[in-house]
Amino acid sequence: ARSLLDSVIMSLSSLANMCSHLNNVTKARLGLASLPSTKMHLNLVLAMQNQGLIGSVIRAGKVPPPPHFLTGMPEVGGNFVEVEPVTQENVASRRLWLGLKYWQSEPVLGKLTPISKPKHRINLDLPGLRQVLMGERSGRVDGLRSPGECLFLATDQGVMEAREPKPRPRSHPRAGGVVNPEVRISLQQQSPATHNTVIKEMSSSAPIETTPRKRRRPPLACEQCRRRKLRCDRKLPCTPCTRSRESLTCSYSPGHISQVNTSTSIREPSPVTFLSRADGRKRSLASAFSNERDINAGDLGELGNPDAPPPQTAQIIEDLQQRIRQLEDFVSTGRVADQIPAVLSSSHTSITPGQSTIHHPNPTEQRPSLQSGPSQIHGSSSITAPVPRLRVSSQKTKLFGANHWVNAAAEFQVIGDFTPKDIEFSFAKDDVANFSTAVKDCYYLRQSWKMQLSNENLLPTMDLLSTFPQRELCDELLRCYMRTFEHIYRLVHIPTFWKEYEDFWASPGTSSTSFVMKLSLLFAIGTIFHKDEKTQKYLQRLARQWVYAAQWWLIGPSESATFNLDGLQICCLVILARQAGCLSSPLWISADSMLNMAMMMGLHRNTGLFPNLSPFQAEMRNRLWATVSELYIQSIMDSGVPCLLSLEDVDSVSPSNVNDDDISPETKTHVKTQSDQIFTDSSVQILLARSIRLRLEVARLINKPVREDLTYENALRLGKELQVACREISAFFQEHKSIFESRNSPTEFHRKFLDMLLRRYIIFLHRPFMIQARKDPRYYLSRKICVESCLVISSYTERLDIATDSQKDLSCLTLSGNASFKGALCMDFISVLGLEITMQIEEENSLGVPQTPHSGSDPLGEMTKANRAPLLKCLKSIHGQLEQPFEFGIPSLKRYNYLTGVLALVRATESGLPVKQTIYDDVRASLKKCFALLQKSKADEDLNIATEPLPSEIEDLTSLLPIEDWALSLGMNFSDYLGFPGLVEQPSAFRW
Repeated sequence: ARSLLDSVIMSLSSLANMCSHLNNVTKARLGLASLPSTKMHLNLVLAMQNQGLIGSVIRAGKVPPPPHFLTGMPEVGGNFVEVEPVTQENVASRRLWLGLKYWQSEPVLGKLTPISKPKHRINLDLPGLRQVLMGERSGRVDGLRSPGECLFLATDQGVMEAREPKPRPRSHPRAGGVVNPEVRISLQQQSPATHNTVIKEMSSSAPIETTPRKRRRPPLACEQCRRRKLRCDRKLPCTPCTRSRESLTCSYSPGHISQVNTSTSIREPSPVTFLSRADGRKRSLASAFSNERDINAGDLGELGNPDAPPPQTAQIIEDLQQRIRQLEDFVSTGRVADQIPAVLSSSHTSITPGQSTIHHPNPTEQRPSLQSGPSQIHGSSSITAPVPRLRVSSQKTKLFGANHWVNAAAEFQVIGDFTPKDIEFSFAKDDVANFSTAVKDCYYLRQSWKMQLSNENLLPTMDLLSTFPQRELCDELLRCYMRTFEHIYRLVHIPTFWKEYEDFWASPGTSSTSFVMKLSLLFAIGTIFHKDEKTQKYLQRLARQWVYAAQWWLIGPSESATFNLDGLQICCLVILARQAGCLSSPLWISADSMLNMAMMMGLHRNTGLFPNLSPFQAEMRNRLWATVSELYIQSIMDSGVPCLLSLEDVDSVSPSNVNDDDISPETKTHVKTQSDQIFTDSSVQILLARSIRLRLEVARLINKPVREDLTYENALRLGKELQVACREISAFFQEHKSIFESRNSPTEFHRKFLDMLLRRYIIFLHRPFMIQARKDPRYYLSRKICVESCLVISSYTERLDIATDSQKDLSCLTLSGNASFKGALCMDFISVLGLEITMQIEEENSLGVPQTPHSGSDPLGEMTKANRAPLLKCLKSIHGQLEQPFEFGIPSLKRYNYLTGVLALVRATESGLPVKQTIYDDVRASLKKCFALLQKSKADEDLNIATEPLPSEIEDLTSLLPIEDWALSLGMNFSDYLGFPGLVEQPSAFRW
């Protein structure tokens, strides 16, 4: 074996000179490099070219070859210049001319370091080579630890890359011997375009005989992952190609065709070409031409003869014949007729020049994948659900479902650059410290404030009546509730309630506990819409105390006394109060418990089945069931858990269109129901209940772990029906506009609230397809629908002015509410608008013309800015509105700072400023502003809270940080979220 190696080992002195020469060429940013034409140099540069490190290899004389030989394209004008012919006089002076690759002004070929020295040759056996490939040191050879690092060896089969499989000789049962490490190459930047290479020999000398090595096992990874030395998951397209920052064509070698099960090929036809996300970057000249003429040396019958037929032609013909036989079987048996067009399209793709049809390399995996990635569109145009995110900590375990806003916000991560120019920013040590300090200050101040508020109500209130304010203020709080939520969620019979309310003030001690709890919750909800600077902080503390007292009563020792309609009403009011913003924490009172309680009471059944019910009891049960169903659907849309309610098991009827004055507990006969055109006290609830089945179907499709039923056709159909429901609501309020001027009648608040509620389902329905529209333009309609719905919702709260009567109620609810009650200030809408403006910037920069502060006026650029102006105006308006919750004691850091990053991205792109530095400066200033607003709010609250002193029983600062306010709770650091990985270290207590 040693004698075989001696015939291929190159001169170590020439090897050192070659490495030094190429290192100097790359430092000088030269496009060409020349080496003496020797067999040792040719073997090594061909091996480097095979790995995508060199663009072209041409043998010529001392004069460089013409440029068209390097690019593979003829010169302008058709002038064809030959390479200097070989003669007896110049045969000794022939040189190898190498076309070098560059990516974003950086050389693909990094530093070359010879391992074997002229006076010390290093050999490796197979176990030693295995250690090097695993990243461990073997003797004097360091392990390969960088993805872009290559190691070339001289073996008995020639010069090979260390990771390239060595063929086993036929005459020997085992391949043994030693290998000689030649050179180590470290890439400065792994280029996504290194898989497109051109090998050429353009000289009159005899061609070099290159015998392709035969593989005993067929390659399972795609060609791109094999060339980039990445682990392929064998999907089509695979995950590494999908996540690449450059458009990569995920393809498998034609040898896979004959190895795939025929039935699997027909069930899942898919062409070879799947494009991953395009980020607008332009390739270098040589890489672009290499992509257009993707010719491998192994595909040519003779080196330098492109007219020879490729060896895979016979395989493609055999595959086409197999498909024709399969189609004949389908036609004769009449099976799977809907899949024949897909097979035909796949067959058509297989005969396209430069392409071949290949199916999933693992036919045994037939179930839909739960991994996120580009949609594999078949006849049904369905998409896969994103990977769920689970937060696990000692404080809380929470699942972020498929409809969580992070799935759209994650697309904004400034990990790559949005211009062709590579933007690098080195943070000074002081800048890093200032940024980290600003983040921690906001965390500690807000979390300590939350702990202070939660400690106020650790024990239940023993005397709830003593906490009620004066009657004048209580009357005002009740009127606030009656004019807002009572028309939407019918929980009380208004005449009966006012009678009991008068009796309560006449004799407070004689009222039942259930009525007192119900009254306190109505007061708590009324505080949301009663904004008075003098009593605001006082009422906020009382509202928290009342909600906690009701929760204690529901789950306390008197739990059996709550199993009635009064207990169910109180449970609904608790959920509604927390959703409206009386408590900023999530809903720990489970909506599933409320639903189970209602169904155990039989509210989901038709009241006509129970003759012992009076007309009043039947009507109240129908109203209460409509409220329970509405609150449950809203809760599963907020939580993202699968829907457990099926309306096929429900036969309850809708509430009757009657006024409360027409029915009472003493009513013995059925009251005549008014027509839908006549407005009553229950009209708004009935109007919302008409779309409950439609919205329940949307919630079921969105929250399913596997979205095989959420096809694009279903999304368009359901979205159209929801838009029709929105128009019906608008027409209804427009028709009865004159009635709304009376007291205690529905107002603009109800119209806008119902419209926002339904458009939220439209956004959730189309948002998965909007994310895919970034890669597949066929989903552009979903992108348009999502943006238009967000703009309509934001127009309702364009000015959050609580001093205006027409806007007061909606403004108060938007500033205080949680989840769906936040309106345009909800993170679901902000993330969609942020994603849209990010996609617009990517599309603008796909032209490859970077903006600079001194760039001139561009008509197309001005037109793009004008089209983006309404969207940018909306985002700036929301950004200014997010400062108001700090004044009301409801801080929200993630929304404000996320939107700051989006606006900074737009400003940097339009002004030609450094993207990362601009975002960094704006977010740092935003954090400082948030900290100042938090301190001011604490001063108004008279809570003596400092950022460093904490309660004595808390030993670790990180125990106060459940990190639910930033994207930290979603598995990513805040600094990574904005494109500065490692800038702010995540506490160890919250690393998963």
